[in-house]
Amino acid sequence: MPKQMSLNAKMQEKFMQLSCELSPENLCCDGELSHFQVIKKLARLRKEWAVLERRVGRKVSEEEVFIDTPTTKVRWLSRSHS
Repeated sequence: MPKQMSLNAKMQEKFMQLSCELSPENLCCDGELSHFQVIKKLARLRKEWAVLERRVGRKVSEEEVFIDTPTTKVRWLSRSHS
């Protein structure tokens, strides 16, 4: 098992991106995806999350990704809304 790491800015940004993709409106593309496509996309995103957790060496919650990171969050939000 890899040594436990804290989240650096790059890792945190990857988790933030996955978290946003897992939101209901993004997951099902505002209702445009079929049930099968949503299930397939959900499985892919969960797998990507698990791979990142293995790299970090521990479980990572969505709360951890967004809490206590004002600089990273502001950078992410400003980039995604420009």
